Amino acid sequence: MDLAVTNGNIEKAPGEPLEQSPQFFVNRGIDFSLYDVQEPQDYWQGKYLGRGMGRLDFNRDGKMDLLITHLGAPTALLLNQTESNSNWLQLELVGTFSERDAVGAKVTVESQGRSMTEWLVGGDGYLCRNEPILHFGLGEMPQVDQITVVWPNGQSETFGVAEANQRLVLIEGTGSNGPFSR
Repeated sequence: MDLAVTNGNIEKAPGEPLEQSPQFFVNRGIDFSLYDVQEPQDYWQGKYLGRGMGRLDFNRDGKMDLLITHLGAPTALLLNQTESNSNWLQLELVGTFSERDAVGAKVTVESQGRSMTEWLVGGDGYLCRNEPILHFGLGEMPQVDQITVVWPNGQSETFGVAEANQRLVLIEGTGSNGPFSR
């Protein structure tokens, strides 16, 4: 995953705010590099008193977008319009025996001998909440062979093959080749 940052301090010196530009860091595998985002609105070159940043897929295109709040400036909705042919899978979890939001669930997707794990967390950041989905970048993989969910109550459940480039709802208790909801 890449890393986006919003900053700003209400007092650089007494009575003087410190506005800062948002930053975007690209994950290079062994480190992060600051990336100069070029876009027509020049949002990334502006200076703000950034406060909250939430991650979501606003337009449901499989690319994660950002919603950033500021003091003294309008909220910014930044749509990810990166050109990409990579596949993805988004999972929304619904607990039935565990708590409904499934906060604390661990999800592992497996495909072509590769495994990726994510956790559904609460308390995402200061003054914000991410969309409660798990997003998996699949690269060239056209599907995942198996999805394993360890629910917050400790019970493990397996879901079968899932095609890439869609959002699925996994409901606790319907696994082991049970139906997916959309």
